[in-house]
Amino acid sequence: MTRIAIQDLKRRLAEVLRRVEAGESFEVTRHGRVVASLTPHVEDSRLHRGSRVDEQGPWTTLPSLNLQGEALRILLEDRASEDR
Repeated sequence: MTRIAIQDLKRRLAEVLRRVEAGESFEVTRHGRVVASLTPHVEDSRLHRGSRVDEQGPWTTLPSLNLQGEALRILLEDRASEDR
């Protein structure tokens, strides 16, 4: 898996996404520490017309993200740096 710093990812996003579509995976780093992974999307056979089916039946919408702790802090810092 290839490592890429967040700043490099921002500059080369289109290129990196093309490589992910082609099957490559990336570990995204901030200050040398891995904070996220980019991997090719694998179609889930349980997905159908925007709904997902689990043991309890179909969902009408996908569940919302529950970002907490470090993940939320990183997202908020990144958004703040884009606003500057």
